[in-house]
Amino acid sequence: MDEVSKNETMILKDSLSYDEFNAEKNPVSQISRENQQKEKSIFLNSGDIVNSENTEEEISSPITAYIDSCLTAIEEHHNRIEGDNEIDVQGEAPLRVAIAAFVYKFHNIDINPAQIVVGANISYSLFNLLQLDEFKNPSKSMHGLLQLAENSISHETIKPVAAISDDIDKTIIATLNAAGFSTVIVNQDSIKEQIELLNRIKATVYISTTTSIQKLVETEEDRELIFAWLSEKDYRYFFEIDNIPEPHNYRQTQNYTEKNHCIYMNSFAYLISKSICSSFMFLPKSIVESYKEKYKNFGLPLSMIEQCGLIDFLIKGKLYNYLTNLEIL
Repeated sequence: MDEVSKNETMILKDSLSYDEFNAEKNPVSQISRENQQKEKSIFLNSGDIVNSENTEEEISSPITAYIDSCLTAIEEHHNRIEGDNEIDVQGEAPLRVAIAAFVYKFHNIDINPAQIVVGANISYSLFNLLQLDEFKNPSKSMHGLLQLAENSISHETIKPVAAISDDIDKTIIATLNAAGFSTVIVNQDSIKEQIELLNRIKATVYISTTTSIQKLVETEEDRELIFAWLSEKDYRYFFEIDNIPEPHNYRQTQNYTEKNHCIYMNSFAYLISKSICSSFMFLPKSIVESYKEKYKNFGLPLSMIEQCGLIDFLIKGKLYNYLTNLEIL
């Protein structure tokens, strides 16, 4: 979001580019909360205009408001819904922009829309993600001298092992097992003890809910211990499943999006209702490319109506208004 013009239209010149953003010039974070309240529409590189006039109404039923958004989408975007559009395996660009703006506004986490992938429920999206070689075949994630050094120590294939916090939903555990991962629950008193355990069980991925990571990571040093563990091996990844449907801005996650081995996942089942199973994840650039290549011919599990409905629901501030009013209550 390069600027907010006087007519209150946000112009996203490079919103879906992989170009690195300066922290002070992030296209999402550059818009102040005051300007976000005034925005009327979003004009994308593609030429699409998304009406984003914020609603001031108090939303007591998110399902009713979401249905209204779907009806609005049918009326305002019927050509897109009825047309034979090329499927974007990551999700429609306006939806990814809307998600990025919401995540920044609600959690102060900077996300590049080009690195967002939307999908069905979290288990579905996670399973698809874990089919990539980067996760399923950790040995293939190592390159050059690193791989030679590892092979000289041991000829054993690195097995995918998931370390999980004790509050991970059983459906996630079932997903990991179905994807060929062994799972170990880790619940130590300190992050240092946690890292030691991750090393003992030879974890390739560490999956935690936001609730658990908040309790465990208390200082900047704790946070850096996680990043240090990740950087030791190319095949290590950290997944945060955000299960807190309220504003949070804890310091420990502020720069996850700057790291190459961190993945943020959230679901509208947490934010709206369990009946709305759509989810989204923020992926490192290399993983996005692998994902697009693997699933380029698979389509997207979300219908155009669902996507356009979510665009309206997010851009008009309905979800933000509902969640912030809920917090006050």
